[in-house]
Amino acid sequence: MIEDREQETDLEGRFVRAVEALGCQVRKLVFDGSGGAPDRLVLMPGGRAAFVELKNGRRGRVAPLQAREIRILQSLGFDARVIRDDHGIEVFLHEVVR
Repeated sequence: MIEDREQETDLEGRFVRAVEALGCQVRKLVFDGSGGAPDRLVLMPGGRAAFVELKNGRRGRVAPLQAREIRILQSLGFDARVIRDDHGIEVFLHEVVR
């Protein structure tokens, strides 16, 4: 379990570095008083924002509360997604940031 967490932390670090290298700001999220906050809020030029939950590959499980929060954010028109690997980071950079 600790090994999985270390890999998820590594993925999160790579995500933050890649997004910041393109001139975006990245914030760690915590929803005060309730759980389920996505890991990161990405602030992009032009007033755009995206919410990202990072999980370690196929083994990283999105908790029901996290899935609910992602659905709520999506229903409000925000880009909210789960990224599981380096390919997911590349897709995010291509689709959202650029």
